[in-house]
Formats: sequence, C-alpha cells, structure tokens
Amino acid sequence: MDTTLLHLVKRINQQLVRVSVMALSVLTVATSHAQRQDIRPNPEYEELMWQLCDPSLAVRDRAYAKLIQLDLSARLEITAALLDSNAQDRDIPLNPEYEKVVEQLGDPSFTVRQQAFAKLLEIGLPARAAVTAALNSPDREIRNRARAFVERFTPIGLGEYLVQNPEEIASLIPRHARELLDKSPKAESLMLQGLKAIDKDVARELAKFEGERLGLDGLESIDEDAARELASLKAGLGLSGLKFIDKDVAQELAKTSASSLSFDGLMTIDEDVAKELAKFEGERLSLNGLKFIDSRVARELLKFEGSGLSLKGLALNVGDGTQALEMIVGLGSPDAEIRSRARRIYEELPLPEYLLNTPIKIESLNARQAAQVVAKHPSLLFLPKLTVLEYFDPAKGKNVARELAKHKGVLSLGGLEFIDVDVARELANMKGRLSLGGLKSINKYSAQELANATAKSLQFDGLKSLDSKAAQELAKFKGEFLGLDGLESIDKDVARELAKFEGKILYLKGLKSIDKGAAQGLASFKGDLLDKPSADVSLRLEGLVTINQDVARELAKFEGTYLALNGLKFIDKTVASELVSFQGHIDLKGLKSIDQDVARELAKFKGERLGLSGMESMDTETAKELVSIKGALGLWGLKFIDKDVARELAKRDRETNLSAIKSIDKDVARELAKWKGKYLNLQSVESMDKETAQELVKFESRRMYLTGLRVIDKDTLEILKSNPAIWLPSK
Repeated sequence: MDTTLLHLVKRINQQLVRVSVMALSVLTVATSHAQRQDIRPNPEYEELMWQLCDPSLAVRDRAYAKLIQLDLSARLEITAALLDSNAQDRDIPLNPEYEKVVEQLGDPSFTVRQQAFAKLLEIGLPARAAVTAALNSPDREIRNRARAFVERFTPIGLGEYLVQNPEEIASLIPRHARELLDKSPKAESLMLQGLKAIDKDVARELAKFEGERLGLDGLESIDEDAARELASLKAGLGLSGLKFIDKDVAQELAKTSASSLSFDGLMTIDEDVAKELAKFEGERLSLNGLKFIDSRVARELLKFEGSGLSLKGLALNVGDGTQALEMIVGLGSPDAEIRSRARRIYEELPLPEYLLNTPIKIESLNARQAAQVVAKHPSLLFLPKLTVLEYFDPAKGKNVARELAKHKGVLSLGGLEFIDVDVARELANMKGRLSLGGLKSINKYSAQELANATAKSLQFDGLKSLDSKAAQELAKFKGEFLGLDGLESIDKDVARELAKFEGKILYLKGLKSIDKGAAQGLASFKGDLLDKPSADVSLRLEGLVTINQDVARELAKFEGTYLALNGLKFIDKTVASELVSFQGHIDLKGLKSIDQDVARELAKFKGERLGLSGMESMDTETAKELVSIKGALGLWGLKFIDKDVARELAKRDRETNLSAIKSIDKDVARELAKWKGKYLNLQSVESMDKETAQELVKFESRRMYLTGLRVIDKDTLEILKSNPAIWLPSK
C-alpha cells in the first residue's frame, strides 16, 4: 500500500491534476490506520486513488463522490484517525456502559432515545466501537441513530460532482443538505431520487428549499417526524417512491405549504388516508398510481379543493376503479361541487394501454380518450361496445363526437343506439367512412345533420324502420355510399325519397321483400348519373329472397349500372322474362340452378353482364340456351363441366368467365380450344397432363389464362408455351 501511495503522489506532482486534498488525506490516514490495525485494505480504495489522478474531470469527480459514499463503519475509523491522533496508536475496547447507551437508542420512549443520542455525542469518539457494532442492528431506530452519530463525526463535504448531480446522492446529513441548498439555484427543481431515506433533521433542512419542486421520489418510506418537518416546504413535493403511508404521515404531509403533492407510487389507500390527504391546501394532488378506489375513498378524495386531483392510473372497465366515480355522479351526490370534481377527474383519465390496443372492448369514452384512440388507429377504428360517449354528462357527448370525427379512415360506432342532434352535427365533420350500425331509430333532425356529413359513406345497418321525413333528409347526403342494410321493409314513400340520393351506391341488403310501389320508387334511383352520365351507380338488394313479376318489371327499369339481387334462390320464367330488359349488370348469384325454361328467358338478356356465379354445375340443355346471351356471362361459380357443356359454351363469342373450374380433361380441352370469344379464363386450373395441353394449345382466340397452374411437367409446359395467346404463371 505504501508503494501505491508513493506512485499516487508522484503522478499528482507530474500531471498537476486537480485532486481533492481532503479525499487524499482521508485515504492516506485510512491506509495508515488499516496497516496498524492489521486490516486488509479494500481494493476499491486503491482503484479510487488512481482515479483521482485521471485526466478526465468527470472520472475524478466520480471517484471523489464515491469516497463520500464509503461504508459508514470505515468512515468512522477514518474520522477517528483524523480527529484523534492518539486513536491511531491504541485500540478502544467495547465499553459496557457505552453499549447500554447504544441500546437506549431503540427505547420505546422518544425522550429516552433522544437523551441516549445526546449522551453519545457528548462522549464522542471513545464511543465509536460501541456505535460501530450497532450499525447492523436489527432495530431500525438504533441503526438510524448510529448512522447519524457517524455522520456527525465525518468532516467530508458533498463535493462538486454530487452538487452537480444530486440525483446520485444516496444519503444526506443535515450539513450536506444545507450545502446542497446553498449551491442549488432557487428557480430550479431539486431532484433527489437516489435518496432512499431521510431523518427529521435532514427533512428540516430540505424543507427550506425555495425552488419549484423538490423530488424525493426515491424514498420508499417516511416517518411521522420527517413528514412533520417537510410541512414547511413551499415548493412542489414529489414522493412517488412511497409504496405505503399511514394516517399519521398523511396528516402531517397534508399540512405542507407545498404547491403540489405527488404520491404516484401508492397503489392503494384506505379511507382514513384519503380523508387526510384531501385536506391538502395546495393546487394539485397526484395519485396516479392508484389502480382501484372504492366509493368511500373516492368520496373522501373528492373533498380536495385544489385545482387538480389526478387519478390517471384508474382503469376503465366495469367494476374497476372508475366505478367509484360513476357511483358518486351517476347516482347523484347531494353535493354539486363533488359531482363537478368527479366529472373533471373523469375527463382527465387516459385510456389504459390494453384498451388503447383493443378498442373493440371500450364501453365509454371522454373527449381526451377519444383523441387518444383516434390517433392510435388512424385507418380502421371499430367500437362495437361503445354505448356511451360521455358517462357523466351526456350533454358533453358532442365533445367526444368532435374528437371521433377527426378520424379519416373507417369509423364504426356499432354500439351507439341513440345520438342526439348535437352529436350528429359533430360527427358530420368526419371525412372518412362512418358506420352507425347500432342506431335503432333516427329522427328527422339527426338525419338532417348527418346528411351534411363530408364523409365518403354513411351506414345505418341497425335501423329496422325509417319514416319518409328521415329518409328525405338522409337522401341529401353528398357522399358516395348510403347503407341502410337493417331495413327489412319499406313503403313506396320511403323508397321514393331514398331514390333521390345522388351518390354511387344505395345499399338496402336487409330488405326481405318489397311490393310493386316500393320497387317502382327504388328503380327511380339515378345517383350521380344526372351529373355524370358515365358514372357507375349501384342498387344493392341482396336481401330479397323472392320477387314477383310486377316487382321484377319495375326493378328492370333501374337506369343504373349494377343491380344486385343475389338473395334470390329461385325465379320462374315470368320473373326472368322481366329482368332481362335491364340494361346494366345484373347479379343473380343466389341461384344454384335454373331449368331450361328460365334459361331460355335469360338468354334474351341484352344488358352488359348477367351474373350466375352461384351455379356450380350446368347441364347441356341449359348451356345451349345461355349461349345466345348478348352480354357478358359470369359463370365463375362452375367447378366442373363436361365436354358437351364445354362444346356449347365455346360457341359464345362474348366474354364468359369460367375462372372457378379447377381441372379439365383432354375432351373438355378439345372443345374449349374452339372458343369463339376473345378471352377464356381458366385461372383456377392447377394441374394438367400432356394430352390435355396438346388440345388446349390449338386455341386460336386472343387470350387464355392458365395463371394458376402449379403442377406441370417440363414437356407439358413447353407445349403450352408454343402458343403465345396462352398466359402461364410467371414462375
């Protein structure tokens, strides 16, 4: 160790670095004392000595700070060596009288404890052996006062490093606390989150801090005496490391003159603690760590009269922490001020993370939470369980609606069964796609507001009925899509009003049946054809399961481009004879089969496209009739055809879609190769043998699609490649 010290001194002289003389003196005396007492030196001390000479100021300061945090027993030995030169030359045996005084440090009587501590201070260093032995006592009172004794005899200051980095301070004595406050700017916060415990003397000094906030968030416990001393603090006080406080500590802390109190580490409190904390006269009381409170705790906390009571940790499920607030407001507290405070707290509650990530579980929202969830889910936001926009005050539901209306994607509010005019007015500002599938009814005035929406689409899939006045207003909607799939029946007046909608798609997929008058009204739907003659306008009536000849005749008069009647499971030849006069694309994919008479009538279809994609098989006679259809024929439901059907279908010179057929043999291939139309789509065929390929390669029309082939040998592939009209998979 002597050699080490010589090297140290030599390096100090050579590099002229700034080294703390006090720290070096302490180490020097400590080393000498350890040698005399035949104590094996701590390797950490030697390393710290070398660091004191490091070229880096930061390293030197850290080393100096570490010296200050030396084990207390070692510091006592060092201090004794510094202050009492005779102590270096003699051992001080344990004195039974001193040991008795040390034991009194844990006496149940506060007066006895104080007198014992004062007596030890009067004895001074001779008592150090007895005090050192008590540093590890199981009694907390004895341990704390033994440490306090050591601190009194430690002549080491905080050091510049800890003054500049107070968050690293692990323990304080009153003198150090005073030093820290003297060097801390009064306009700034003082954060001491590394401080794990304080006694009343340190608390008394820290309470003199005049900055904005004193952070003692590292404290895991605090006694009544320390709490009483902190009461004179005027800055904001952070005690968010506390996991528990009792009534007496809460009572003392509530007396503080601080501007704010933070207990964000408390996860639960009882009614008595809540009652005391509510007496705090500062501006803000923060208890964001609470996950649950019962109605009694809530009632006491709501008596807090400051400007802000923060309970952001409360969850948002039925039966959880917010239930207490709901009980007070929902059932009606007799105190209007308490009701008002509860509302303010609720309005500040954020959504917990699990609800923010799974919005389908959200049952109620305030404005702040609505803004959160909109920002989190900008494309698709489904809220099927949202039944209340503002739990405490439905009149404020418009504020929630205002935030939801900022969503620019698809917003589904399937849980709302009612909205008032104010909410409707706010939702009308949405620019995306809005679904209100939970609404069971809507009046003229709400419909009027929603019709002003700038959204691309409006859906009301929950409406079972609609009067003509509401229909008249909804038809004024300027978006592309109006959906009323919940309606199971409508009269001619409602149909006539809805037909005035000037968008592209009118969805009425819930209708099970309509009469001639309603059909006539719906058929007058022209959408935006008046402004754009080439526009695509669709009337979707997929819910109709049966129609008569009169209804079919009226629907065929629809002048739009697409008529969907996919719910029809059966039609007779009279209905078929009326539908064929429709000039656009008519979809009948609900038909699984048709007889020859119906096929003969459908063959007269001269519109753009006839969709029969529900048919999975077809006989030769039906195929013979359908061949003469002038428009496109959609048969993409067919899974199989034989050679006779293939022969008939190949005679068509118009578009025919066979994209669902998964396999063909050489006989079918031979017939399909004679295809008269421009395009033949066989994209679902996954495998093919050589003989089948040799027949298909004879195809002479413009294009054949075999892009779904997955299993094919090299020779077969080469055969197909020889015909450039055949499109094959890219790989």
